[in-house]
Amino acid sequence: MHLYPQGVSVRPGIGSCFIGVTGDITALGVGAYIESGHRASASGDRAFDNNSANNWESESPGTTASYIGWNWSAGEDDCRAIIRRWSIQQAYNASNGTKLASTAVLEVSDDLVDWTVVDTRALNTGFGEGAGPVQTFDVAVPVLARAARLRPTALTGGGSIPVWVVAEAQFIENIV
Repeated sequence: MHLYPQGVSVRPGIGSCFIGVTGDITALGVGAYIESGHRASASGDRAFDNNSANNWESESPGTTASYIGWNWSAGEDDCRAIIRRWSIQQAYNASNGTKLASTAVLEVSDDLVDWTVVDTRALNTGFGEGAGPVQTFDVAVPVLARAARLRPTALTGGGSIPVWVVAEAQFIENIV
């Protein structure tokens, strides 16, 4: 399931990694996911597979230091993306009381060391079992970066397995 298809603009020297692409700019064979860690069998690639039944689960316990993101300059790639929009779909498992982010930030970096917050949002936590609603946010000032990540700034809930669960995430350069 593709969350929100978007056209991707191409700019010389910036968008050359995404020529002819329509859709979000993650999981396209350019770069790789980044994460703070994960529970067994719930690795970061699951947050970018367009399948909300496959969830990424943070390391346990999930904290405000947990994150999931994408690095467009991983490996032999050296790409930068202009992030104009991002989306997240959290998931909840009542049987183990997973945590939900009530607020989250979008952070960007060019070196994976220094991170800059470019957007902060309140997230919907009022849903039951399974994947919650897709929440999509426009970035007030689009930003150019080699990497982007989502990190909770406040977590709610938590039970026997206090992990943060993300069903799907996207970073989007749209031409709307």
